[in-house]
Amino acid sequence: MKTHQILYVLSIVILLGILMILINFPNSNKAALIAGAFTFIGFGLNIAGYTLKKKAN
Repeated sequence: MKTHQILYVLSIVILLGILMILINFPNSNKAALIAGAFTFIGFGLNIAGYTLKKKAN
């Protein structure tokens, strides 16, 4: 697999994990803090995968 595909798939998995954390622990402030931190990581990887795809073409 190419790097941009790996980053894109990894970002989707992280974003889905964030949703699962928020669904399973709706009243936990610690879980919301962790999910918020991972949101920036997930979106960052998604943007990185997209820009690497643009550069590859």
